[in-house]
Amino acid sequence: SSGINAEYGGLTMTSKKEEEPASPELSNFIIFNPTLCKKEGQEAENILLFYTRKRVCEDVQVRQVGLCEGMINFTNRFSETTCEVLETKKTRQVYFGPEPDFWMVLTVGITEQSVKLVSNLTLRALLTTCYHLFVLFYGRLAELMTRMDVTELRSKLKKFFAPYWVTISVEESDVTDHVLGVQYLSIDPNTCLCTQRFINSLQD
Repeated sequence: SSGINAEYGGLTMTSKKEEEPASPELSNFIIFNPTLCKKEGQEAENILLFYTRKRVCEDVQVRQVGLCEGMINFTNRFSETTCEVLETKKTRQVYFGPEPDFWMVLTVGITEQSVKLVSNLTLRALLTTCYHLFVLFYGRLAELMTRMDVTELRSKLKKFFAPYWVTISVEESDVTDHVLGVQYLSIDPNTCLCTQRFINSLQD
């Protein structure tokens, strides 16, 4: 980046004119079910997981989940498609409803410098990938709700997703790296043919 040079007593001092663009950061990852709250004032019951790298009090969590739910309801009222992305000056928020009444929301903090480093397609791929990985190990959320109480489900979600998001770097993610968690590599024709024959034999 460009800078300003100044000489003092034979010493050269350099000051940066512009700082390096800040990287986009994960603000929070939320899983909620709006049908869990049975009484007004118990909206926290809707929250199945509120993951963030900074400590956030329950009141703040409830407000943020309420805003997400309000955006979903508002969009459904005026459109046949549900809300998928909400962009503001400081955040990018991606919505994903993997199952009826279950919502996943990923919020990423951005700056004017880092906004071009964030792809909505990549963020949505991150969401869908983490859901499918969870289903692979534990099963669908609705099925789990029939086999365990909400407290146990919350514990299982936290146990899986807390270490998962620690390993994810938003700025280094690419949609090709997050297609159901599979990275596709090229192989030689003979290996491809043998693989195809093996798949065909299994299908027969």
